[in-house]
Amino acid sequence: MHMSYYLSSTVYDFFFKGANITTTWGMVSLCLGLMSLSVVMEGFKVARSQLVKLSQSRRLGTNQYGTSERSPLIMSQSVVARRNEKLLYGRRVKFHVLQAFLHLIHLTIGYLLMLAVMSYNGYFTIAVVGGAGIGYFCFALLDLPGKLLGTATPAPARSVPAHEDFLNPSSSDKTCALLPEKKNDM
Repeated sequence: MHMSYYLSSTVYDFFFKGANITTTWGMVSLCLGLMSLSVVMEGFKVARSQLVKLSQSRRLGTNQYGTSERSPLIMSQSVVARRNEKLLYGRRVKFHVLQAFLHLIHLTIGYLLMLAVMSYNGYFTIAVVGGAGIGYFCFALLDLPGKLLGTATPAPARSVPAHEDFLNPSSSDKTCALLPEKKNDM
C-alpha cells in the first residue's frame, strides 16, 4: 500500500480483497464511476437542502390562522386543533424519515469516496474532486434563483408608531412602520 500519492493504472485490492484494476480501460471506467458517484453525492446534498428550505418556507396543511383549510367551520376549536396536531405530526414524521434516508445515502457515498481518495491514487482524487465540481455546477443551478433573488432571512424588525417614522414622514399609513432593530452601543 502506498503512503504517498502516485499515478498508476494498476490498483490492487480496491475496496475489497481481490478487486484488482490492471488495464487502462479498467482505470478509466473506475474513474468515471467515481466521478459519477461524486456528482450523485452533490445531488443528494442539494436535495436535502431543498427539502429543508421547503419545510421552513411553508407550514404544511395549515393556513395563516393555524387551522386546516379543509376543516369545517362549525367544529369546536379543540377538535380542530387536535386534528391539525395529528396531521402535522404525521407529516413531520414522514419528512423526518425522508431526511434520515437521504442523510444515510449521502453519508455512505461520502465514506466510499473518502476511501477511494485515501488509496492515494492521484487519478481517483482528480476524479472525485472533478465530479464534485461538476455536480456542484449542475445542481447549484436548481438553487440559483434563490441565490440571485436574495432569499436570505432579513434582520429582525421592530414595530414603530407612525409619528416616529422619520424615514418616511409623508406616508399615508398612520398605523406603524417596520424598521431594523436598533443596536445598543454601550
